[in-house]
Amino acid sequence: MAFPYLFAESFENATLGGFNSETDSNTKLDYMHARDMVRVTSADGIAEVPWDGAYAMHINLAGGTADAYVQENDGLDASAGATIWARFYFYASENLTMAASDRFTIFTLMETGNAQEVSVGILNNAGTLQLIVSETGSSAAQAATLPQGRWMHVEVKAVIDSGANNGTIDAWLDGTPIGSQIPTLTQGAITH
Repeated sequence: MAFPYLFAESFENATLGGFNSETDSNTKLDYMHARDMVRVTSADGIAEVPWDGAYAMHINLAGGTADAYVQENDGLDASAGATIWARFYFYASENLTMAASDRFTIFTLMETGNAQEVSVGILNNAGTLQLIVSETGSSAAQAATLPQGRWMHVEVKAVIDSGANNGTIDAWLDGTPIGSQIPTLTQGAITH
């Protein structure tokens, strides 16, 4: 049976799996089994296990200020006029704290020049943690209050600009739209 997606990773080997590379000079990333993740993701020691599979990537934000990420260079490409869908699950612990106006990127689709054409992240907006969806260079962004202490399902649909400033971004958190569509974007083709 064929799968309807171009790239998927469940971290079942407790490694970065099919991603092309990992950048992590502060050793903030690891790939934990569910039994270990429960100990570190919950303030009270009680947490849900990963939504899909026994392993998940864990990011310890207290590990330093250097960027830490995995990158895929092949499976997420989208040319002008194409539509790309992304889906992922993540967990934000109930004791997550961030300084005012701090932003942490969870997922991004980038073009050749490394501009973030689609970005999903966490933002501390005047003391309220939000899940924010945006595009570099666009004044438009959509946000929803970030649920904490549970696994969340995020879906993103990006129609890549075909040259007429007609790119769009739609996003959903647990099946509910994150604001309205971000329209009339000028984007480059997605390469990673």
